[in-house]
Amino acid sequence: HRIPLAAKPGLISDFEPSPFRDALERVVEIRRLLPVLRLDGRYRELRVLDANEKTVARLRLESLVAHNPGERSPASPRERISVRPVRGYDAEFDRLRAFLDARSELAAVDETELEQGLAWIGVHARDYTSKLQLHLDASVPASDALRTILVGLLDTIVRNEEGTRRNVDPEFLHDLRVAVRRTRAALGQIKGVLDAERVEPFRREFAWLGQATGPVRDLDVHLLELPQYREALPEASRAALDPLNESVVRQHAKEQKRLATCLRSRRYRRLIEDWRDFLANDGEDSGEAPRAAVPIGDLASTLIRRAHVKVMRIGESVLQGAPAAEMHRLRIQCKKLRYLMEFFRSLYDAKAIAEPIKTLKRLQDNLGAYNDLEVQSLWLDAFAKRRGESLGVDTLLAVGRLIEQLDRRQSHERDVFAGTFGTFSSSAVRKSFDRLFHAERRAS
Repeated sequence: HRIPLAAKPGLISDFEPSPFRDALERVVEIRRLLPVLRLDGRYRELRVLDANEKTVARLRLESLVAHNPGERSPASPRERISVRPVRGYDAEFDRLRAFLDARSELAAVDETELEQGLAWIGVHARDYTSKLQLHLDASVPASDALRTILVGLLDTIVRNEEGTRRNVDPEFLHDLRVAVRRTRAALGQIKGVLDAERVEPFRREFAWLGQATGPVRDLDVHLLELPQYREALPEASRAALDPLNESVVRQHAKEQKRLATCLRSRRYRRLIEDWRDFLANDGEDSGEAPRAAVPIGDLASTLIRRAHVKVMRIGESVLQGAPAAEMHRLRIQCKKLRYLMEFFRSLYDAKAIAEPIKTLKRLQDNLGAYNDLEVQSLWLDAFAKRRGESLGVDTLLAVGRLIEQLDRRQSHERDVFAGTFGTFSSSAVRKSFDRLFHAERRAS
């Protein structure tokens, strides 16, 4: 697809409705489009003539200079020749291609200008992902494997710093927070592998960072939910939510300033620098840790089995009518199990581990939806109570309707839980866990 642009776009909403926008939205979703390459070019069009001076092919001589928007110095100019046929002169075109292919100073390329330009500045498509892409050896000491995991998570934190500080889009903060949460989970669950005394200060500092980034993330979620709140109300009542929208926008701006200050602070910089130095010690600080030398394959299976047992125990209590607080506890435990399985996924058969992870994710989606609905309901109730009489009757009624809808949806998610947990606790999934994580059957 190609479309003309009046101005440089940022979010998908900057595009007019079109097939281009529909195709792009499936890829970028809520992410902001950022410039990664600028190509400056000079072109000369040439016609290839036969003996009768008829055009049998066209050549385009291109001199391209690739720029990385984040750097001042562009790459050196690159030369390209593009060959285009003319209808009815296929044989002449083939002879021209053969002539050019025979020239030793030319090399045929199949890449587009975009693909070549990115390669020239050292940028590769999909070179970033928030997903863990680890390749661990089951025989390496647990301390080395854990450092590999933590270094990867640190890289994700650092790569999302600037986008979070500048509030480019909500996903920068989301990915940063997930990496922080995974770091805390790794330190909390994979114990006895690194020197506990050395690690404890870092655990406290990452807990501080998680708390410091929480308010903006919560408000990001509310901003994303506001359009759906409006759609859930009759059209005549939607304007009554304007005070809610204005309140969220103001609070978000205030909290974003605090977050930007936090990420520029000496405390944050010291945490990142000291943590990087600690992880670069190549196991020097793991000598006193009792599990430092244990092969990671054996330890991984042990940790995953224990986490799975906890999930099953809490889940069964929820099925038996345990208080709603147990749903929250189960959600946290499922998250810990999922992190362990993702940390150590490369140690096991890829196809065999995919299905247990998939069923766990369905359970997590259910528990996450239940928790999100509760958080939204409590937030709306707190907003109405905090603003009290300053809100109009229409706004209070609209908020009340939304709370009722959220409570109904939450009750539905609680009912759905029996099915999602039933699938996860089925004999087939239990057998998968037994086969995969039994100490004597672990894949190498």
